[in-house]
Amino acid sequence: MLSVSLTIPLLPLASTKTRSSSDQSFLHKQYALNNQSFSRPGSLVLEELRRRRSCECRNRGRNNHIKFDDDGEDFIVVNFYRFVSIEDPEAEIEKHLSFLKDLNIRGRIYLNEQGINAQYSGPSKDALAYVEWLKEDDRFSDLLVQISPAINGHAFPKLKLQNKPSLVQYEGGISHLPLLDPPMRAKPLEPSEWKRKLNDLTDGDEASTSGRSCILLDVRNGFEWDVGHFRGAPRPEVDCFRNTSFGLSDEKEAPSDPLINVDKEKTDILMYCTGGIRCDVYSAVLSQISFQTTGFQEPVYTEGWSFPLS
Repeated sequence: MLSVSLTIPLLPLASTKTRSSSDQSFLHKQYALNNQSFSRPGSLVLEELRRRRSCECRNRGRNNHIKFDDDGEDFIVVNFYRFVSIEDPEAEIEKHLSFLKDLNIRGRIYLNEQGINAQYSGPSKDALAYVEWLKEDDRFSDLLVQISPAINGHAFPKLKLQNKPSLVQYEGGISHLPLLDPPMRAKPLEPSEWKRKLNDLTDGDEASTSGRSCILLDVRNGFEWDVGHFRGAPRPEVDCFRNTSFGLSDEKEAPSDPLINVDKEKTDILMYCTGGIRCDVYSAVLSQISFQTTGFQEPVYTEGWSFPLS
């Protein structure tokens, strides 16, 4: 399941905070470049990304919008995750620490038996070197990476690389979820398919043309929904993802739950977040309570996830 980037939505957001047009253009270019490059493996692609990003960021740096290190290197923030079996997380952590010891990287990198979840910042040369090194491992060769400019330099105070029981915080943990079984998670949608489904949802055509209804879920939190969301997605009544409970309560406990009393045979669920991992996890949560997925496709940078109920 791959997530929406709220900086470049295919459909207008219902509400957004205002950015300057130049900032929007810069962010759009960075994400568009990322979409093209990191959806396919290879050091040459990374090298091209580094070259083009350096040019764009340096031009912006002349206007004092981007932070540089002592060597004039622009800072970026990198996000990625991957659910994959890691037999010995402690040994894996030692390998990562050994590689990172000479790099100027700060952030949170969590590993356990279910995979890796990373958010970190650093000069682009160092930040991309870690990605390039990681992609040499077959388990991470097709890793999807999201990149954004670090306006004020490092976004984190220090590097924290550790074995954490849950790669994302969720009530009751996620170690029991079938996250290593792709068919038990939602499948990713191409941007064109996501846009079409949202258009059908907005126009009310989905049920009439296919005989199936569709529900759109925002699996972030209420604050994020307030900042910007897709039309048709109910506001999550939670302050953090760990308390997300769509489909887990009965009608008396949560009468506004959009999954209450749905026809599982004729209903598809679309969901989105900001990095993908929350959608991935929550689709596995739903699969544990008899909601069925149709499978998982190889990642291509998209705007959402499809989750048929049957």
